[in-house]
Amino acid sequence: MSNIKNKQHYVFQAYLKHWCGDDNKLWRYKKSESRVFSSSTADVLNKRQMYKIQELNDDERAFFELVMTMLHLSDADKSEMRDHITAYMQPYVNQKVVDTLQSINPIPDNHAVFWCLFW
Repeated sequence: MSNIKNKQHYVFQAYLKHWCGDDNKLWRYKKSESRVFSSSTADVLNKRQMYKIQELNDDERAFFELVMTMLHLSDADKSEMRDHITAYMQPYVNQKVVDTLQSINPIPDNHAVFWCLFW
């Protein structure tokens, strides 16, 4: 999992490089400090873990219900959509169980962990 990128860009760095000077840096204006400075494309228009999938909140679930109502889906289709959302959320439920178990009985850092699949 070490290859996961934490800094993800709103605008691709390859696109930003077209505005770089000879030193491969962009000129930026930071409104909150009223100052102009240069920086690399790696430090521009990014957010940490922007694309990380997150658990749905109550507002998002209500939005899905509203959309299903507006689309006049049948009860069977609504049920299938809810099942799909539940399946989507299952990894978060599982992770909460794992986190709880690890808080009760933590695995030491030097301990080898083996995963088994049972069919």
